[in-house]
Amino acid sequence: MTTCIQQPYTQVRSNRVIAVADVFDALRSERAYRLALSPQEAYRLAYAQALPPWMLDALVREVGLLHVV
Repeated sequence: MTTCIQQPYTQVRSNRVIAVADVFDALRSERAYRLALSPQEAYRLAYAQALPPWMLDALVREVGLLHVV
């Protein structure tokens, strides 16, 4: 059973993980105004934009982009 205190923290953390994945996906996707970035470029830009480094590293690890870092 999730308490009132634990649930908001879990939801916030989950939302942040999804947001990081969404940013990475947007950077890797081709847009009408720019070409898609390589995984390395997307990682560097996301890191420079102050996204939590531990979340970026977890994403890279989970997706299997080991050659990025």
